[in-house]
Amino acid sequence: MDMGDVPAWVALFFSVVGVAVSYVLGKRSADAAKDSAREAQRSSDAAERSAVAAEDSLALQREEAEERRRAAAPKVRLVVEHVKGDRYRVRNAGDAVAQNVRFLGRDLPYAFTWPSSGVTIPPDDSHGLRMPGASGKPIPVKLLAQWDGQPKAVPLSVPPR
Repeated sequence: MDMGDVPAWVALFFSVVGVAVSYVLGKRSADAAKDSAREAQRSSDAAERSAVAAEDSLALQREEAEERRRAAAPKVRLVVEHVKGDRYRVRNAGDAVAQNVRFLGRDLPYAFTWPSSGVTIPPDDSHGLRMPGASGKPIPVKLLAQWDGQPKAVPLSVPPR
């Protein structure tokens, strides 16, 4: 062996060591990259679940706010009260004005005195009506009332005489 071969063998040794170190470090780097990608995917999934939960929570908050707004809005609450004999009154026990109050249906008593054009009843006020039962039409147990802003007829209980 002459002196020229020693540097070649040393160079070969270091190149083999370099390739081995490079392979090990590359493998570790690839494993770390895979772990990082998995963690990024988990983080992305968690963020998506969090966003969905936040959207659901916001929708629920909006719904609750709308319910509170509707509950706080002034409402009409009509009540039929017996005065005397065949005289009754319709009282607005709510806190909003009942405009164009009218009664619907075919079961109205024979003599029913209420303006066909409707009546406006402010809160805590009333309007009288007469309901004598006659000609085979007794006083009904309920009257169907409707007013402006009330799309469906509302049944009002009629108290007994």
